[in-house]
Amino acid sequence: MTGLLALGECMIELLADGPDGFRRSAGGDTLNTLAMAARLGTPAAFASRFGDDLFEPYLRETLERFDVSGRLVKSVPGFNAVYFIEVDAAGERRFHYLRKGSAASGLVAEDVSADDIARCTAVFSSGITQALAPNAERAVLEAFASAKKARRLTAYDVNWRPKLTSAAEARRRLTELLPWIDILFISGDDHEVVDGMRWEGPAIVATRAGGEPVRVEDRRGGGVHEVRPPRVAVADTSGAGDVFNGAFLSAWLKGGDALACAKLATAAASLQVTRRGTLAALPEAGEVRRLADQVLAIKRT
Repeated sequence: MTGLLALGECMIELLADGPDGFRRSAGGDTLNTLAMAARLGTPAAFASRFGDDLFEPYLRETLERFDVSGRLVKSVPGFNAVYFIEVDAAGERRFHYLRKGSAASGLVAEDVSADDIARCTAVFSSGITQALAPNAERAVLEAFASAKKARRLTAYDVNWRPKLTSAAEARRRLTELLPWIDILFISGDDHEVVDGMRWEGPAIVATRAGGEPVRVEDRRGGGVHEVRPPRVAVADTSGAGDVFNGAFLSAWLKGGDALACAKLATAAASLQVTRRGTLAALPEAGEVRRLADQVLAIKRT
């Protein structure tokens, strides 16, 4: 039985390492989420497509190294997307993507069966996955509908990227998917998409805002909490939101309440930004749990 199943893409990451070189890794928002959940002890599985190029063996090895099952990753003719990262002195990033027409953009609904959904506890995906192609959008929608039919938890990160899709299109996709979402993650960059929307559907809405307090709304009657991240020296903000998601979902699937999940997730994200890279910077379970004890929370309503 899989704990967390995610639909998305895995890309080759090339991180600027000095003036003349790049350091190779791998990443992608949904994979980063799975890797953090797996590190915290939640069985994780990835549904995607890998192109049969020279990078495929490395991507397969990456899944194994982070204890993420690749059983639902199909090998297809084509190439795997690549992204380049430059990080400034404040830890903020600049990205350049080579992804149009990649193998992962060929994800279709048939890649994840109803039986696959039934064998997991929760399904996760994101606005990035849906924006890859119309077929990927449909794959996520059908997976979430199937999950709700099977009474499985669903979680979704808006994760809007202006270079990938317009705010109007992201809003349309989110509106269509809302009835099937249990836990919704929003970042500070998503407001152009979500402002003014009525939250019918999600029971939990967690809004991340960089180094600012995280707002967690439990719409089942648990109220609204603000969770304040600890002060840390920021080296690289890559993957912080994804790590937050993975830690939050891992804690939730183990029976944590919204506040406890948010504190653990905030601790994980705070540690993530203190190191350079994405998967390479992933914090260890022990240090996440220790820091979570120092995270402050305030109940607003």
